[in-house]
Amino acid sequence: MSTRAAAAPAKTTSSSFSWREIMGFLKRDNPDAPLNMTKAIVVAWFMIPEETWIAAAADWTAATSDLPDPSEHGFNNVMAGIIPIITWGPQQTDTYYDIDLVDPLCDHYYNDAFGNPTIYRSTPGYSIDELNDTPTQPSFIGIRAGGPNAGSLVVHLQSGDSPTGSNMDIRLTACTYTDPGTPGATQPESQIFTDATYAVASTKGYFGNSDQTGIGDDIPDGTQQPSIVSLSTGWHVAVISWDVTGGNAIHAVDNGLHLTMEQITDAYSMLWCALDDVNKSGENLPALWLGMYGTNTPVDPNAMQSSNCKAAAFSNFSDPDAGTLALSSPTIPSNPICIPGPASLNRDSGTIVPVYKIRMADLQIFTDRSIDTSDITKRRLFVTSTGRPADPAIAASALGKAPEVLLRGGGFITGTNLGTAGNFTPTGTITAYGTAPSL
Repeated sequence: MSTRAAAAPAKTTSSSFSWREIMGFLKRDNPDAPLNMTKAIVVAWFMIPEETWIAAAADWTAATSDLPDPSEHGFNNVMAGIIPIITWGPQQTDTYYDIDLVDPLCDHYYNDAFGNPTIYRSTPGYSIDELNDTPTQPSFIGIRAGGPNAGSLVVHLQSGDSPTGSNMDIRLTACTYTDPGTPGATQPESQIFTDATYAVASTKGYFGNSDQTGIGDDIPDGTQQPSIVSLSTGWHVAVISWDVTGGNAIHAVDNGLHLTMEQITDAYSMLWCALDDVNKSGENLPALWLGMYGTNTPVDPNAMQSSNCKAAAFSNFSDPDAGTLALSSPTIPSNPICIPGPASLNRDSGTIVPVYKIRMADLQIFTDRSIDTSDITKRRLFVTSTGRPADPAIAASALGKAPEVLLRGGGFITGTNLGTAGNFTPTGTITAYGTAPSL
């Protein structure tokens, strides 16, 4: 089997630790009993072989060097260069709108009342270049292997819902205005917009730090994301928890460009993350942190915004005094669950096999629970003070329930799930690996 078709291995030993090398994948496909992933904890021990780093980086290079024609917009590079650790939910279809800013400065020259040349800088306009239906990314947790953010932990929580809103239509027009024309005329007070509007509430939202094209990270340039050293072949552990049950909501205001994201946000969701037993928050959170675009008052270091609300936050709305946009009760589709990834995914450019050779140890999923990873006692539920997997019974006792998914030891080979959500079906070759997980 080619390197791209290789999946992550699980590990096993006669001791309390277990580990495997996966050259295939495990799949739980039970549409009648999907997991509720709107509030969850995912813990995964993993090791990435050098050959996998190289293969995934090559995929990123190919995806970004052979871009589609500009008229072909969409999710053209789904999971490009991503080494998946766990993937869940179906690929959905969404409508991608490519909206371009027209004349961003909108400088218009006219003569003032005294005949002096004057610049009138007006509000920018927008235009739609292309609309087409394209495949979305499924939800996943993985490591990016290519590009400037190689080694970064990537989280993508794909909602099955579109936000709802009112008076949040983007004005689709170039800058048109009434030209005073002659000396003695008065400066126009505002532009005249004559074209149609575009409802921003139509596309499905997602949470995390991936971007919708799959190429990069949807964060400001220079922001440090949680990462491991590129080409690292040692053991790592990711402890990620989220709660999106509160949804997201923003409101539009006049002069929005002078405000921060936090000032126009009415509701937000939460994400917590520890990578290799180090808490990540604020600008290091693998999500669209609420304070990422400036703050007016202290912002919760784990507050995150959805893709729709972030994208619409500072747009040119048709009625900024009354506009609202909300992803009130998002769902995170969870069927199927694939470890590390599915057999194939669609890109606009064709089908890819997103499963790479990877080594894995204890993997746990708890639903309807969340933890704050800044609390070291919560991290000790999964990682011992000596940097090894904790006894799963410790977390189950503290959280008041058994995990829905607990894969360890021979369970990675047979698909036997020690959690409550039923077994997985193994595909491909999964073998034992000889190095116990330890940071």
